[in-house]
Parts: sequence; structure tokens; C-alpha cells
Amino acid sequence: MRVTTLLFASLRESAGWGTMDLEVPAGSTVRDVADRLEREIDGLTLQGALCAVNELYSRPDATLAEGDRLAFLPPVAGG
Repeated sequence: MRVTTLLFASLRESAGWGTMDLEVPAGSTVRDVADRLEREIDGLTLQGALCAVNELYSRPDATLAEGDRLAFLPPVAGG
């Protein structure tokens, strides 16, 4: 199945791209995609990143569906 993956801010800079369509097996989770991206992209670390599926914050164990838009956002801090 195909999902659109989006990386924001420093994650986009680390990967060298902001949006990419990926073919993933049916039943894949957010964590499965994160693990794949970390394996395939040198220097990319998604540990601690926020994730959203179809613009709603999501858990890493969420199962993805055909056509989903999966976004990773770096953790933010402020005061």
C-alpha cells in the first residue's frame, strides 16, 4: 500500500526531502515506517519525534491504511 510521508524542520534537513510516497506492506504501523526511514537514511533519528496520521496526532503503534499521510515532527521545547 502507498502512504505519503512528510518530514518537518530538522528532520527534513537530515533526510534531504520533505515529502515522499512510500510503498509499505499492509498492516504497517507508524513505528514500522519510522524504523524503515531510520535504516535507510543516514543520520535520521525519529526517536522522540511526534507523529500524525492524516493531520491527527497518533501513537507509534497506529496501523496505517492505503493513502494515509504520515507526518513526523521534531520534539519542541519552550518556556
